Amino acid sequence: AMGESMITDEFSVVDNLLKKEKYDKAIELCSEKITENPYKYLWYEKRAEAHRLAGNAESGQRDFMAAKQVKRKVLAEAEVKAFGSIRVDQVMPGTIRGTNF
Repeated sequence: AMGESMITDEFSVVDNLLKKEKYDKAIELCSEKITENPYKYLWYEKRAEAHRLAGNAESGQRDFMAAKQVKRKVLAEAEVKAFGSIRVDQVMPGTIRGTNF
């Protein structure tokens, strides 16, 4: 719970930077957080918003798509872990070969 509170505080910092129109600072902070934890899709969403507000539509769209992809991957991993684990070399109907899960 404490970790989530800290993330919420960091999101507030980004939101304040966006309100003050300090888009480059917001993008920089989001980029640092993505480097620290590339599986936290919300940072991609925040950076996408900062890019959009800064007028960088293409970069914003790229981050938005990255957020969707990371979110899907994280949810898939959580689902697999919730049902148990299997050896990677086992072949099961319906599994996707070549994944990093």
